[in-house]
Amino acid sequence: MKTIETILRDYTSGETTLEETNAALADAGAGVTLDPEKNTIKPGEENAYGLMDTGTGTLDKVRIKGGKLVHSVGTMSARVYWKGMCYDVTGGDTLTPHN
Repeated sequence: MKTIETILRDYTSGETTLEETNAALADAGAGVTLDPEKNTIKPGEENAYGLMDTGTGTLDKVRIKGGKLVHSVGTMSARVYWKGMCYDVTGGDTLTPHN
């Protein structure tokens, strides 16, 4: 079974559809799904948008430009799944590869 992180990486890289991702999240017992009205990363948007996890149980679609969030999260701790990778948000807007 795939981990939740792997499922989200596959979605943000464009490898899986929203429907496939939600099915995989349900199979993994994630307790969250992607809302088609809020979280959809459309084909061709993979380079400009990712999904941000702030620990609230929901994921938010965020715009990314030059390796930074377009809108800062301030001092909030966050993780972003973008282009098939996972990043920690540092300095409020900078994406740093997650280990």
